[in-house]
Amino acid sequence: MLAILRFTLACSLFCSLCAAPLLGIAEEKKAQPAPVEPVKIGEIYNVHRCGPLLMAGQPTPQDLLLLSKQGVKCLVTFRMEEEVDWDEKAAAESAGMEFKAIRYGTIDSLTPDVFAATRKILRENQGQPLMLHCGSATRVAAVWLAYRVLDEKVDLEQAVKEAEKIGLRSKGLRAQALKYIEAESK
Repeated sequence: MLAILRFTLACSLFCSLCAAPLLGIAEEKKAQPAPVEPVKIGEIYNVHRCGPLLMAGQPTPQDLLLLSKQGVKCLVTFRMEEEVDWDEKAAAESAGMEFKAIRYGTIDSLTPDVFAATRKILRENQGQPLMLHCGSATRVAAVWLAYRVLDEKVDLEQAVKEAEKIGLRSKGLRAQALKYIEAESK
C-alpha cells in the first residue's frame, strides 16, 4: 500500500512539473535587462547602448545625421542652452528626429521633476531608438540610474555599477539619484 502511495505521489509531482509549462501556469521568468555596452558612433564621446537606448556625451550636427540613419527617432538633451553653441533642436529636427530638452546643470537642479520627465519619455519610447545626452554622459547616467532601478527593476547595486560604466562620476549626482530612488520606492 505504501508503495502505491509513493508511486501515486511521484506520478502527480512529475505530471504537475511537466504539464505546468504547457498549460502556462509555471512561474514566469523575469526578463533579463538589456546589457550596457560601449559603442562607437561618429565623433560622439562616451557612447553606451542599452537595448535601443543610447546614452552619450555631446553629438555634433554631423553625428545627428548619422544617428538618424541608424534609426534614432528622438534626441533628449540634459545640457543647458548656453552649453551648446549651435542650434541643436534645428539640427535634430532637420535630421528627422524629435528633440526634447530636460535641462539641468547642477546637483541642485537635478530635481524629482527631472527624473520624472525622463522616466516618462523613456517609458513612452520603450523599445524605440532614442538617445539621451549631456556633455560627457555624467548627467545622463544619474537620471538613467533611477529609470533602471524603478522602471526596469534592476538591482540597485548592478544599476549603480552600470551607471558608473556609462559615466556617473559625480558623488553629488549619484546621491541625488539614490535619494530619488529611495523616495519613489516607498
